Amino acid sequence: MNDTEQEVIPTVKLSEYRKVRPIVKKVEEKIGGDAKTRRLTRRAAAFASLQMQRKVEELEEHALEDSLTGLKNRRWFMQEMETKMASSRRTNKPLFLIYIDYDDFKKYNTAFGHSGGDVILQQIAKLPFREDESIARLGGDEFGQLINREATEEDLRVMIIRYQEQIREEGNRVLTTLPHVTENLDPKEVPNSITLTFGVAKFDPSDSPKSFLKRANEAAHYVKRSGKNFVALGINTPEGSIKFRNLVNNG
Repeated sequence: MNDTEQEVIPTVKLSEYRKVRPIVKKVEEKIGGDAKTRRLTRRAAAFASLQMQRKVEELEEHALEDSLTGLKNRRWFMQEMETKMASSRRTNKPLFLIYIDYDDFKKYNTAFGHSGGDVILQQIAKLPFREDESIARLGGDEFGQLINREATEEDLRVMIIRYQEQIREEGNRVLTTLPHVTENLDPKEVPNSITLTFGVAKFDPSDSPKSFLKRANEAAHYVKRSGKNFVALGINTPEGSIKFRNLVNNG
């Protein structure tokens, strides 16, 4: 630690000061002055630079968050996915992508308005995700989850069943609290339950971010075409197409 750093340390952490030291030095050289003036300049410049840096970091963090759900957003998810894909290639550690989509989401907006729909979207963030899992809102009523650990299909099945049970219990409770906004709505059109569709893809070293996400997304679309409210695994075939296998049946 040099004398300049010792002068700043009482008010600024060394690790933080070193981040902005080049800026502080330029300011000090520009202002000049006697030893006391230069010392005060160093401290003032360090504080101002750090406040600006912290604000930038805060803005960058918010730029990667979804303001409605408090989860990360698609931009963050794509960056995280590329990082985990690279890690999986190096370590051969399994990586799964789960595409989560609400079933018939438009009916919630019709019955409860967009504010009611927002409340329903927020229920995803309450699911029992693990701390080492990467969750994000990809857009609209679609969400993505990355699982980077050893897991069997049975492990995934049990986990998703737990999600389905919680969204059914907690989500259905929430539905009873939402006022209807559409007059004369046919009672049959009023949703009384919340269900989710899941598409799963296991990472293959040959995958690109686009192909990995596409396989999970197409597995979810397969579920939508096949009755919704269950889970399918998307699998690459030698011919270059994708086949699907059910992990959890609807019920």
